[in-house]
Amino acid sequence: MRCREVRKMLVAYLDGELAPSECAAIDVHLARCRSCEGDLAALGRTRVEIADGMRRLAVGAVPSIHAWSRLQAVIMNRDPCSAGAATAKTVGRRALSPRRRIALVAAVTVALGVGVVAALPTARSAAEGLLWDILNLNRHHLVSTEAGYLPEGFESVPVDHLGKVDVSSPGGEGGSAAPAGRSNPTEELLYRSGNWYLLIRTSSDGLTPLPEGRATEVNGNDAVVITGPSALASLPEQLVVDLEGAVGQEGAADMAASSSVAYRDTRAIVWVQSGVRVEVVSNLPEDEIRKIAYGLIFRYVEGIWRGGAACCTSSRDTLGCRWTGAR
Repeated sequence: MRCREVRKMLVAYLDGELAPSECAAIDVHLARCRSCEGDLAALGRTRVEIADGMRRLAVGAVPSIHAWSRLQAVIMNRDPCSAGAATAKTVGRRALSPRRRIALVAAVTVALGVGVVAALPTARSAAEGLLWDILNLNRHHLVSTEAGYLPEGFESVPVDHLGKVDVSSPGGEGGSAAPAGRSNPTEELLYRSGNWYLLIRTSSDGLTPLPEGRATEVNGNDAVVITGPSALASLPEQLVVDLEGAVGQEGAADMAASSSVAYRDTRAIVWVQSGVRVEVVSNLPEDEIRKIAYGLIFRYVEGIWRGGAACCTSSRDTLGCRWTGAR
């Protein structure tokens, strides 16, 4: 089975809804694919986080101690302020039928729930923060990224390494920006070989939709290829250089038009893998960029697993693996 097919069936796999033959096929795939194995573990952690988070929110959203007595009073058609009205009916009013009582209970329960949420604005903000943390669960586990494959002429050590920093989520049109006080750890690796360059950027901003571009895939994940000015805009300031010296990001357009530096063919491949947004930006040929994308190594707190085809026997035996991704 391919990674794309397995990922679509992971929820049903955890729920025990698949046929024995399908489960066996997924078991075989998980045994040799670190990427899908990591997705399965992340999905299991997400379920636990959701259950625990909902329980914590429920504890903080406790209604008033008088809520239940008032609800009972309405159900029994009595005045909640009168202690002796347990069996008395309001004069001239017909007793509620069972069907009407059920409808009334439902209406009052909904109204009571709305009142509780309105009375506890902190619960709403806590829920928003909880969902953000759940949907960005893997950002707490990503440590760093490494290029498992580099073309000839590139040194294995990047010339510039901007470590994990907090940058606000750009959100974007239709995107999901981070709630106030939350941020996305981002890492940038810059490699150079003459006029050739390679920028690898990873971020926990896995909720923002992918930009517009030519559809493709990386290790079974939906991806887009961006070319032209949109890809050039992704360059960091320290990369914008011409023969006369460094220029700022505002000089990118002039630099792109210059024949002294081969930046005009800049392109980027962008995708989201296990909750991590990945961008590979370069002026290398697209085939080389794809090899780099398939060969990326992601290091996590729980261990190390490879984004490409499973060629390692251990979760920590990744640095010696050769690139095996298909174009």
